[in-house]
Amino acid sequence: MWSRMLTTTPNFLWRMRTALMVSVVVGGLLAESPPTFAQPDAGTKAADSKDAESKPAEAASPSQQAIRKAYRISQKARSEQDYLQMIQLLDKALTDSTATERARRDASRLKGWAHNRRGEILARQGKEKSATVQFDLAIQLNGDHWKARYNRGVSHSLAGELDNAIDELNRAIELKRDYPMTWFNRGEAFYAQGKLRESIRDYTEAIRLDPENARFYHHRGYSHYSLREYDKAITDFDSSIEFKSDDAVPYIYRGDAYAELGSYQQALQNYRRALDLNRELGRAYLSVAWLLATCPDEQFRDEDQALAAAKKAIALDGEDAGHRYLEVLAAAQANAGEFAEAQETQTQVVEQAPDTAQEDCKVRLALYNQDRPYRQQPAPVAGQWRPQSEP
Repeated sequence: MWSRMLTTTPNFLWRMRTALMVSVVVGGLLAESPPTFAQPDAGTKAADSKDAESKPAEAASPSQQAIRKAYRISQKARSEQDYLQMIQLLDKALTDSTATERARRDASRLKGWAHNRRGEILARQGKEKSATVQFDLAIQLNGDHWKARYNRGVSHSLAGELDNAIDELNRAIELKRDYPMTWFNRGEAFYAQGKLRESIRDYTEAIRLDPENARFYHHRGYSHYSLREYDKAITDFDSSIEFKSDDAVPYIYRGDAYAELGSYQQALQNYRRALDLNRELGRAYLSVAWLLATCPDEQFRDEDQALAAAKKAIALDGEDAGHRYLEVLAAAQANAGEFAEAQETQTQVVEQAPDTAQEDCKVRLALYNQDRPYRQQPAPVAGQWRPQSEP
């Protein structure tokens, strides 16, 4: 049915989902208040307090003067320049031959914190490679810096290095188990590997820690959807919408789930609501076009609107959005009796589609070559995972 038609690769889906992840994760990191270094085990507001030693004692040596100055800067630091200034001061402290063991320890931990903060700013600017260098330096200075471990795990995820990402996020969880975004992002990495049960487990823990985060429900619902557990998916999309009703995306996927269950009217209602919220959302037009072109119930098919929606989706997201957009257009063309156009478009789809999608794409091309439109097929058994069948 719907999910089996919208063939795409896991990597393409991962890029779609991590784009959302970046907006949540990096923004959340930078919103944290400055760390408090006094009494680090007392449970201060700053998430990094556990990673820093207590405030350095008064001292007149060059190393401790540099540490004290860096510490003062840390209390108001906001910009990359602030953290760079801290790093330079602490480098001086660490190269001071008269520095005590305590001073070196203070300088190392504070410098690691500054590298991590600088990396967060670079990540927000989209400078992932530079950010990763800063996270690496932070971990070299303090291997138990959970936030740097977490950040480096996210950076590995964005680079597609999923095994490395999971290793780092595992370590971050060992060091701090109550940070929901670590569980969420490890769930994302598991999802990208096709380990849907593991992803659901991690999303569930993230929800336990932050039960009103709409994104967590949305992504767990997506994993349920990928397993053809459509009722569970709808329940999660319901929760996502409850906590963030102005987000158009969950309405699209809830509509897709309803379409899989044969509730076509409810599917269309969800697509319309998504478009009410965002008229420039190409993915919503894509779902509309597919349903209006391929629905087995004739009363829901509409030749003109299906073609218009398919073309609108391509106009909004561009032909570079992937072969799936062309595949929807081909289905709409065939539904309208434009079989020559459908054959030409679907031929492009076959040329562009990954190996995992070739069989389904060729089946549809064979139909169009016989001047026959494509109609949705019954949904497969719940619990099966097929990467090529993602929405």
